[in-house]
Amino acid sequence: MPSREIVIKALEAIERPVDFEFFFGELKSPDWLGPLAAEGVFNKPYPPVEEKEWISFPIWPPSRYLARMAPQAPDLVAQLALRIPEIGNVRIHEDLTDAALAMPAEIAQVIVPKAIQWAKSKYQLRLADKLGKLVSHLAQGGQVEKALELARALLELHQDQKEPMEGFEGEKYQLPPEPKSVLSDWNYEQILIKNVPDLVRAAGLKALDLLCDLLEEAISLSGRTEDGEAEDYSYIWRSAIESHDQNEGRDLKGSLVSAVRDASATIATSNPVLLQEVVRCLRYNHRKAIPRKWKVFDRIVLYVIRKHPDTARDLIRDELVNPENFDDTGLSHEYRLLLKEMFGVLGVLEQQVILGWIKAGPHDVDRWARNVTEATSEAPSVEETEKYKRAWQLKKLAVFSESLSEPWAGLYRALVEEFGPPQHPEFSFYSTGGMTGPISPKEATDLSLMREDELRQFLTDWKPGEEALGIVPSREGLGREISQMVANDPTKYVQFAPSFQGLDPTYVRSFLQGFRDTIGKKKLFAWAPVIDLAYWVVTQPREIPHRKVHKWAADPDWSWARKTVASLLSSGFFEGDGSIPWHLRERAWATLLPITKDPHPEPDDEVERKGLSGDPSHLAINSVRGEAIESVVRYACWVKRSLGKEGKKRLAGQGLRSMPEVRDVLEAHLEPTRDPSLAIRSIYGRWFPTLYWLDAKWAIRNVKKIFPGSTGLLKHRDAAWDTYIIFSAPYLNMLDALRAQYSKAVAELSRSSTIEHGVGDPKERLAEHLMTFYWHGKLPYREASGILGKFFSIATDKLRGHALKFLGRSIHSAEKVPPAVIGRLRRLWEWSAEKAKGHPAQNVRTLAAYGWWFASGKFPQKWSMDQLATVLRMAKTIEVDFLVLERLLVIAHSMPLETIRCVHLLCEGAERQWEISSRLDEIKQILSAAIKAKRGVAKEEAIELAELLTAKGYRYFDDLLEETSEFPD
Repeated sequence: MPSREIVIKALEAIERPVDFEFFFGELKSPDWLGPLAAEGVFNKPYPPVEEKEWISFPIWPPSRYLARMAPQAPDLVAQLALRIPEIGNVRIHEDLTDAALAMPAEIAQVIVPKAIQWAKSKYQLRLADKLGKLVSHLAQGGQVEKALELARALLELHQDQKEPMEGFEGEKYQLPPEPKSVLSDWNYEQILIKNVPDLVRAAGLKALDLLCDLLEEAISLSGRTEDGEAEDYSYIWRSAIESHDQNEGRDLKGSLVSAVRDASATIATSNPVLLQEVVRCLRYNHRKAIPRKWKVFDRIVLYVIRKHPDTARDLIRDELVNPENFDDTGLSHEYRLLLKEMFGVLGVLEQQVILGWIKAGPHDVDRWARNVTEATSEAPSVEETEKYKRAWQLKKLAVFSESLSEPWAGLYRALVEEFGPPQHPEFSFYSTGGMTGPISPKEATDLSLMREDELRQFLTDWKPGEEALGIVPSREGLGREISQMVANDPTKYVQFAPSFQGLDPTYVRSFLQGFRDTIGKKKLFAWAPVIDLAYWVVTQPREIPHRKVHKWAADPDWSWARKTVASLLSSGFFEGDGSIPWHLRERAWATLLPITKDPHPEPDDEVERKGLSGDPSHLAINSVRGEAIESVVRYACWVKRSLGKEGKKRLAGQGLRSMPEVRDVLEAHLEPTRDPSLAIRSIYGRWFPTLYWLDAKWAIRNVKKIFPGSTGLLKHRDAAWDTYIIFSAPYLNMLDALRAQYSKAVAELSRSSTIEHGVGDPKERLAEHLMTFYWHGKLPYREASGILGKFFSIATDKLRGHALKFLGRSIHSAEKVPPAVIGRLRRLWEWSAEKAKGHPAQNVRTLAAYGWWFASGKFPQKWSMDQLATVLRMAKTIEVDFLVLERLLVIAHSMPLETIRCVHLLCEGAERQWEISSRLDEIKQILSAAIKAKRGVAKEEAIELAELLTAKGYRYFDDLLEETSEFPD
């Protein structure tokens, strides 16, 4: 043991933090523990460091020392750990937990009170995992009560009250609260999976009791407890107690259900005598001395006894012949599985009880009849009621059909013959992944059985009750089934098109939507009757006087149907089998033209919209007139292609002169006085490359109208240009066609757009277009007055960085880059780096983008390394440093010295500790390669860097330094 004089002398020699870290890192003996404690070394822990938007937790070397010494001097380390003042540094908590894990459990248990406080910290890093391991360690070491205490604290829950959210048209709604932990949901689940089983094996029923309490609390905190009901709706959020793909995504309640289930099964399996106690624990809260109220516990009981039929025979019988269980939707899945497996071993009397319930029929017939009457305005007939009863009996019998004997087996076969085999009878509700929505009085399969006259009569006569989306059957719900019916067999239903004239607009729209949904799916149909119906739609007065319907329960007028017509025609103007036949050109145009004059969008639709809904391009595709104008462009493409196929290539080459009807519409809507809509103007921008393909002369002639330059039409220009630049690919011919517009966009880089875009940044997309043109040799970079020269002069550092990163990512992802392109890119980078030298602080992002270039491995190695070193010296940072390090590892064997120097610069530039911590493996491999290269200077600098990093607290390199003697120069 060192004397006090030696300890004081050693401490006085420590002048810098690096010395402090090095001193404790070199201590290999617990003999220093007492003397250092006597000097108060363990009384001054490092606090967290908070700076603006982030907080860091510095490594404290004394706690690292305690963790290393715990196996050798556990009692003393435990005593010292208890004396360390609490300062909130998670790194220290981790070290002390590591120390506890290295001690015998009977000693480690004294740290539990502190650990319980650490478990409440909102910053956990790796602490949650370590505390979970401590629960296992204590449980396996016989310290069961302390393990339970720590587990209860670690898994503690609180209520997460959600903020009110804004819904459609500004309506406020409140999401229900949820149970939350200070741990992430993933960490919480991992502790339940990895560590709680150790606790269960050691503590048995006490651990199960703890888990049941947590699950009970989780449900109570979930906001599903109105009016003191015992219904937890677990059949909704946890369809099956067993693991099943019907279960919703993982959350804390679901994780706890699995933990309670597994703990119950473990205890009952390890000692069957305890099965009754397991059931009692599931149904009774011993801590509060009251029954557990939530139904999920009864479901777990049914699961557990099903898994232990030999020791739970009486329980199984009692649960199966309980009439409340038989009709309880909340228990139905587990009850049905139990019935499926155990009906055959029940006594005859018990079987007759259950079969008697099925024979009697459902108890909810009156409620069902009321619902039908409300939905259809007609009471169900006696025949319909009997049919409902038989369908109910079929699903009940299907659960245990394999155990049926005659005459019940015969009845089951007859019911299957009538209705077909039921799908998933073990579930009351089975989701196939689709979203719930409006309800229909008939399904598509029911509608498909009707003749044309029967279908029309039903759609004419059926009247919904008070329409409320998703609550009672509605026209919208029935319409969706009509769409599905048509999509299933469009060839058949095209013959029904004439009979849909005169029906409710909701049904007509849905009928047409069914054909729209089949396009592209190789289901062909005759277009003429469909277009005739569509033409009838557009000839109807748009507004329907005195029509009042519930929002979203039915179409308010003919506008939605008109939009569907435009969408249907657009889809039909494609190239290939199933497209609209050429001979229907006039009829198709006559149908489309009226929709181009639709009033939607109106000026009010474009006022005060924000984000995605305020983006003109988004409104365009969600408006009636916008859909129609886009359909006009698709019609024009269809005409040009069709003319070529019809042997009229000369006519096709005339562009819009061969289709004056298109030209007239496009030119009319380009006039701001006639169509001031920004949404419609955005369509011209989005489709400009296509308009150029259709008729280059017309497109060039109208460039200034599409992208006006006058101040009064600035919003129109932004709507068109921003949409073009965001959504159009940088086609090379567009540079020639729109060179003046590109130049204007560059000159106005300092101006903010008048349009708020929900998708894409027009300035970033402009940068990407220009970089693509440069890649292909279409733009020079040295001309200060040229487009590219101006861009790099006017653009911000962020935007310049985006441009060069775009090029770098393109190089990185390309399999091969032609030598000419490599040379061109090198010249651009050298020019950019040279311009940045005078003001590196104003060009950090520009320079940092080189990370992608370097990581690509496409450039000459020496040039790449020279540029990397230059960038790191100037910018002190680099993009995708992990990819840079991977590339450096490849180069390290051939250029060890240059590689080490670049790694050194990377480490010096790292602003936060984690930037180095997360790259230690790569750094170590590079250092090792340089040391093994046996080149004097490279080896020396590699060792120097390893020592520097070690002194900073990264003990990861200790073994590498110890091995350096094995590689002499």
